[in-house]
Amino acid sequence: MLTLNNVSKNFGKFTAVENISLNMDNGLYALLAPNGAGKTTIIKMITTLLNPTEGEILYDGVNIKTMGAAYRELLGYLPQDFGYYKNNTPKQYLSYLAALKGVPKKETAEKIDYLLEMVGLSENADKKMKKFSGGMIQRVGIAQAMLNDPKILILDEPTRGIDVGSKEEIHRLICQLANQGMGIILISSELPEVLAMSDRILVMYEGNVQTILDAKDASQEMLMSYAVNAQTDK
Repeated sequence: MLTLNNVSKNFGKFTAVENISLNMDNGLYALLAPNGAGKTTIIKMITTLLNPTEGEILYDGVNIKTMGAAYRELLGYLPQDFGYYKNNTPKQYLSYLAALKGVPKKETAEKIDYLLEMVGLSENADKKMKKFSGGMIQRVGIAQAMLNDPKILILDEPTRGIDVGSKEEIHRLICQLANQGMGIILISSELPEVLAMSDRILVMYEGNVQTILDAKDASQEMLMSYAVNAQTDK
């Protein structure tokens, strides 16, 4: 589905991402990396916010730069901190974003009802979000990322700073989406979360993918050892 061919990104003399090649199909891919390792730069290139300095990114064999808006319509994105209006209800907020994303008006109400039910917020659909917990806000964020029926869903630290109960709800939701055949890229610094949900784990350090692991064969000790070895090698 998504292919990175020898992708690098330089900012002047600084190399943020160096010669990365990946093939990502349906399923959940976790991107595990410390701050400054290049994961944000990769996501910005995948979402077309940045262009690679070298190499290319393909979707089903076609360069995403050539696809333009047609490619961006395939993406759903939940950034680590997304903007929302505290005095809006989820319905108002999602209606506004649906219009920006070009969702047909006749489909908007039904789609929003479906998404709010999917994320477990139907009973709170008409309540102002300023009263919501962090976990509820993140579920609204997942709903907005799903408005355009994306083929690729990118989630940047979706459970950071929220309570255990909310984390479990979001884990359940993400796994449900992955089981429906969606391609999901999860950025997380929480090893138990990565191991519990992922199909593949991409371990990054200083702009390079150190290894790609099957989650079923990995452990916290293994992931930590790759990080330590990567720092030692540098």
